[in-house]
Amino acid sequence: MITKDMDSVLFDHAYHLTESLRGEWLPYIDLYENETSFFLIIELAGVDKEDLKITIEDEQVIKIRGERKNTLKSEKNISHYKVEIRFGKFARDLLLPQKIDIKNILIEQSNGIFKLTLNKNLPKKIKVTEIENS
Repeated sequence: MITKDMDSVLFDHAYHLTESLRGEWLPYIDLYENETSFFLIIELAGVDKEDLKITIEDEQVIKIRGERKNTLKSEKNISHYKVEIRFGKFARDLLLPQKIDIKNILIEQSNGIFKLTLNKNLPKKIKVTEIENS
């Protein structure tokens, strides 16, 4: 689900570099671009799309929120030998290098990988016609 939230003005630029103090974990992301678009890849194995919220603020800030549920939590009498997979709420904020067109966003999901195609908000080109003097 993508929403546009203009009300929030708080954005912590260091948030994407460190783990949240609120006990949330950070999903891994890749961001790359070409001339017209940014491509954001989010690794969220085990997260249902219903448990994911992506918000775009000011056409440039991507906020990723959600929760990965612990499927073993209900199991009785189990011992943990190694626990590396993070469960619970997650959050990630990302400031894009330039504004995007929020009306044309493509989201693809496959095997726990979410791919967002974010078209850049490019300035309109003006056609200049030369006029000859006669």
